[in-house]
Amino acid sequence: MITLNVGIKQIETCLVDISGLKPHEDHDFQHSAGLVKAIRHSRYWTTPIIIDQHTGVILDGHHRFAAAKKLDLDRIPAFVVNYDDSDVTLSSWRDGVFITKDDVIRAGTTGELMPKKTSRHAFSFPLPSCRISIDELRKSEAA
Repeated sequence: MITLNVGIKQIETCLVDISGLKPHEDHDFQHSAGLVKAIRHSRYWTTPIIIDQHTGVILDGHHRFAAAKKLDLDRIPAFVVNYDDSDVTLSSWRDGVFITKDDVIRAGTTGELMPKKTSRHAFSFPLPSCRISIDELRKSEAA
C-alpha cells in the first residue's frame, strides 16, 4: 500500500479486517450516514482510519468505520501507529475534559465507549489520502 518515511520511522497504510477493530468513542449517526452516501456515490475509499498497532483500537476514523460497516465492507485502509509514540498526541474536543491514552485504550478494549468527539488526536507526520475501490474492500466470492 502506502509507506511513509517519517524521519527514521515508517508508517504504513494497510488493509485491515474491520472485525478486529475496536472503537473507543461513540459517533454521530447522521455524519456516518452522509459518508455512506458519499462513498457509495464515488465508489472509492479515500481516507484511511488510524489504529493502534498493539490493540486495534481506532484512534481516528470512527465515522468512517461506522460507514464501512453500513456498506458491508470486510476491510478498510488504515494507518497502523504505535500509540505509545510521542508523535501521537491526545487532547479533548470538550472543554474541561482531560483524558489519557490509557483511558482511550481502556474504552476501546472494554467496549465502554466515550461520548462522541471526546478525544482529539494529533500526529506529527502527514497523513496522505488513498483511492481504493470499495469493491476491493469486500472479500471475493471465490475466497
